Amino acid sequence: MAYKNDDSTLAKVHEDEPIFVLRAQDILAAPLVDEWARRAEEAFVHPNKVAGAQSLAAAMRGWRRNHLTKLPD
Repeated sequence: MAYKNDDSTLAKVHEDEPIFVLRAQDILAAPLVDEWARRAEEAFVHPNKVAGAQSLAAAMRGWRRNHLTKLPD
């Protein structure tokens, strides 16, 4: 899993740094990641980072096709 990889973003989070996690089961997650990617592109974030977010949003949508989804807890 990505969050267990020492090179992952979560591995770089400071102990006192607030974070926000989106899960594929959340029906709002993929559209929010798409929006993040759109805004990141407008802010000239590296294209690989934007493409990674777009790919993740697509993977979330794919995951939802085979699993139960719901509104956020």
